Amino acid sequence: MSLFGLLSAGSLGILIPAVKFLLDSLASSGFYEYVSLLFSPDSAVYASLHEALLSIAESLPLVALGTCLAAFALFLWLGAKAARQALSVPGTYPGSISRTSRLA
Repeated sequence: MSLFGLLSAGSLGILIPAVKFLLDSLASSGFYEYVSLLFSPDSAVYASLHEALLSIAESLPLVALGTCLAAFALFLWLGAKAARQALSVPGTYPGSISRTSRLA
């Protein structure tokens, strides 16, 4: 396994607690309660939808959301680098010079 593969696996170890932190922050901020008001059938929220959407935006835990997105981006970037490194075999690309043809 390459270095980027190991780092990608390690970043998955960072991503899992980041998602848990995001879900806990969403629950403690009241985000779920505001969103559930939008889906209730007899809600008077639609009369003041602008204020309801602002309340939802204010209840978003931005630090937890940023942490989760950064961990996810790191995982994707390292995973792509690991896949690219695993698939790059010398001499397999069109126009590439293999090691044996350089020596001759």
